[in-house]
Amino acid sequence: MRNPLVLPVVPLSLLGALLLSGCGAGMPCCYDDLYGVRWQWLPDDHDRLVATSEASYKEAGPASENEASLAAACKALRMESNDSYAAHLGGRACFWLSDHGDAAEWMHSDCVRFSEIAVAGAPRNPQYHYQLALNLGILLQHAGLRKALTGLGRLIDELETVLALDESQDQGGALRVLGLLYLRAPAWPTGPGDEEKALDLLKRAASHYPNHPMTQLPLAEAWLADESFDEALEALNRARTLADPAAFLWRAERWRQEADALEQKIRRAMSGN
Repeated sequence: MRNPLVLPVVPLSLLGALLLSGCGAGMPCCYDDLYGVRWQWLPDDHDRLVATSEASYKEAGPASENEASLAAACKALRMESNDSYAAHLGGRACFWLSDHGDAAEWMHSDCVRFSEIAVAGAPRNPQYHYQLALNLGILLQHAGLRKALTGLGRLIDELETVLALDESQDQGGALRVLGLLYLRAPAWPTGPGDEEKALDLLKRAASHYPNHPMTQLPLAEAWLADESFDEALEALNRARTLADPAAFLWRAERWRQEADALEQKIRRAMSGN
């Protein structure tokens, strides 16, 4: 808590080098400003840019369409810097590219900037807060350990804001992410990790939103940490059953691979190895 115009491809590493000199303070970088030939097809009208960003975004891919969605949102935001919806569209496309693995690391901070602008313009919108939390999560995954630990407090605050506004976002996505955060983070005094709190959150997610595979896979991991191996295997089997490619597209295969790796850990723990 993700694509068919066929466009000439410019390596993201090259774009990253170009962007180093082209970003305004507090604003995400814009492809069209820095590589105009590639994005010359984009309209010059703000509303058409927003519509282009909406239409180009495709959860199923390919990456080129979501890059187009990001570029159109970028240009729209340069025209109206307080447009929270355009900023949200940019943050959504940016997250897809990061989560799919098609984004260079310099892009992760841009994803956060988009979502920060969206939240600033609509502070009671749970969808915008949830997207900000997801983008913060990607950023922290690629940060050094010290920076990641420092940023966990802000991520927790964003997730708790989502829960207070509307926990149903992405079928309990904030519950899942927060539960995994408490499960995997170092425990006090180093970090906020709390396996008991994690298990409670993930059980709540699985109870309230049982039809999403990612309510079951993290729960299996939490049951493993609790040494409740039978419960872990049951949750793992439910996750596999729910990970339908027709519903969850390319993420379904990723989740099945994660389930296979987790099952090996569970079996080793059960055998005492």
